[in-house]
Amino acid sequence: MPKRTSTTLKLYRKGVEERRYYGERTPKDLVRYALNMLGDHAKSISTEEELEKFTVSDPEYMFVGAFAEDTELYQEFLKQAELKREFFRFALVRDPELLKKIGQTNAVVAYQPEFLRNKWEPSRKVFTGIPFDLGDFIHSARVDLVGVITRNTKEEFEVFRPLLITSFDVDFDVNRKHTNYVRNRLLKVASEFSPQIHMTMGNLNITRYYAPDDRYNDTGIVMTVIDKAGWEYTVPKETEFSLENLRKVVTDVISGEIKGKPYKSDEAPVQKKRVKKAVADTFHDIVLDETKNVLVEFYSPYCGHCKALIPTYNELASRAREEQSLVIAKMDAVSNSVPRPFESRGFPTIYYVPKGKNPRPIKFEGERTIEGFIAFMQQHTKEELKFVEPEAKVPEEGGGSGSCR
Repeated sequence: MPKRTSTTLKLYRKGVEERRYYGERTPKDLVRYALNMLGDHAKSISTEEELEKFTVSDPEYMFVGAFAEDTELYQEFLKQAELKREFFRFALVRDPELLKKIGQTNAVVAYQPEFLRNKWEPSRKVFTGIPFDLGDFIHSARVDLVGVITRNTKEEFEVFRPLLITSFDVDFDVNRKHTNYVRNRLLKVASEFSPQIHMTMGNLNITRYYAPDDRYNDTGIVMTVIDKAGWEYTVPKETEFSLENLRKVVTDVISGEIKGKPYKSDEAPVQKKRVKKAVADTFHDIVLDETKNVLVEFYSPYCGHCKALIPTYNELASRAREEQSLVIAKMDAVSNSVPRPFESRGFPTIYYVPKGKNPRPIKFEGERTIEGFIAFMQQHTKEELKFVEPEAKVPEEGGGSGSCR
């Protein structure tokens, strides 16, 4: 029997490989991707008719840059449009009369997909902040009162916790009546409790990431909670989906009566090294401290690549010793559960978590060198980070089953 291989799709421009395609493999998604990648990364719009047509043209959020002048935000908008054009559609408005219609002259306006618009929330979001934050605004725009979660967007929703994920036969084309029936009840409850809890809905195939098969209830609706610390809890299948029960689940999550827990955790160690050792039970306090920038390595103690990284990682921590806002951390991902939205499918897996509320972990995929780590962290940090010469080298205990890479 021939060996099965996965199909890899790549985009080429004029014979040069530009990027790999990671999206869904349906005809509709492939056509959408191809159209997004054709032509300018930000379409020029100059009439109300063109604007109206653009803002109902896609099943994802659409972004309009409204700029009277070439500001720093304008430059960042063009940069983000090129970087994210495979995921979203972008348009640019410079016409004075149309800018008056939009009501902005130095902003990025996000338009909600038409089929998701509802009476409980505005259908557009406006960004006028510093250019550095625009990328996060674009990624988080789809996190509505009740957005639609997929396997490609789950990390963006998992950042906003506590999170209630409702999985059922979501289909706005074939099953619109039932889909809207469930969504309207979710919207009503979400509007009552936002922002204490975030809510989303997804198709039943999303449950394989969160809930075992035996948790389906008679209505085909599965509710899964990801608590503030990133741990999962699946609502018992005997709980019927209703407004009353939904409110009860939400209030229990907010009060802390419902919360998840790690499947396994080492005992918390005494911190004696520059590199902080996290375990599942202390992960939230060490890695998700909103006042700290954190670089965290998930390792296996049996992984050769992880062992080879130890001297570099220790030196990095030594060089960061005078930067009070920065923590260099690691966790044994074999003997500890890994919380959402982090994933560790091979070792070592490294993330950078910028400080702030609801930070979005950024996966490190560069060269594992001192220079590579420092450049990566600085790229994703608003303030200048301070690094000094390393201390005299002191041997430190090892650490990173899974595959090495």
